[in-house]
Amino acid sequence: MAAREAHRDGYRVGEEALTRSRRGAAPGRLARVASVGARAARRTLRRVSPARAIVWLAPCVALIALLLWIGFGSYWQVRHVRIVGTSDPTLLALARAQRLTGCDAFRCDFSAAQRAIAASPRVQRVSVSVMFPDTALVSVTPRATAVLWSAQGQTWAVGADGVIIDAIARAPALAQGAAIAVDDPADLGFAGQAPRTGSHLSPTLIAMASQLRISSAGAGSSPATLRYSAQDGFTALTAGGTLIIFGAPSDAQATLADLTSETPAAASGATPLSPAEVAQGARLQAQAAQDILARLAQSGATAGVIDVRWGAHPYYR
Repeated sequence: MAAREAHRDGYRVGEEALTRSRRGAAPGRLARVASVGARAARRTLRRVSPARAIVWLAPCVALIALLLWIGFGSYWQVRHVRIVGTSDPTLLALARAQRLTGCDAFRCDFSAAQRAIAASPRVQRVSVSVMFPDTALVSVTPRATAVLWSAQGQTWAVGADGVIIDAIARAPALAQGAAIAVDDPADLGFAGQAPRTGSHLSPTLIAMASQLRISSAGAGSSPATLRYSAQDGFTALTAGGTLIIFGAPSDAQATLADLTSETPAAASGATPLSPAEVAQGARLQAQAAQDILARLAQSGATAGVIDVRWGAHPYYR
């Protein structure tokens, strides 16, 4: 019994000694860890010196300042308007009437101004953009006069796309250039309606008249004047008094189909006439009239009428 109790006392004493040794070791390890962390922090502080910190921070500060200057600086505010492509006082006044200044050059929205300018019949194309740092650039392509169409006692400037630009009485400058004059006494082109600025004339009529303007000089007719009627369509009078009958746009397109292997787009009658095909047909008609006039001149003969509406079979009398 005494031996057993002595054994228990010895075990207890040994366990207490082990516990005390463990408690004493923990502060030592913590101290060593803290010492290592302090040394690493001192090394980091030595590496990031004040001079090196300034070197790294200066570009960041400059970038932030640049962004603020771009975003809020008055240097980038649109203050001027530049208009290119036209000297027409009406178009210049229209462009200047738009609200194009005062906005930030990076965020300007010119879509409403561009639509307002493009709505004018005098304008073919227009673009509005920013020319940095402070200018709105308006680039205008005016609608050129292709035909001077006379009806109901007035002459109208008409573009190649058939848009009626304006009455010559109001805008005489639109009559300048190489536009051909067409006399339409019965007002067939406008179907008896009163023409108005911005409305349309058939593009096939414009295509045929424009092509005859180019080609009629070779046919010996007056290249500046055509007449349009229900009976004969387009006609021209040569310097020698010969009347050349070209017909309507449908006649020109039929001539193209008769003299070439091409099938006109409107052969079935369901598809509208093609301005391009009408122009090609008119060119062939003018060439046919030129050939007849040349043959007559060689033989010393004359003709009162040359009719080229019949494709491969024009005739004269």
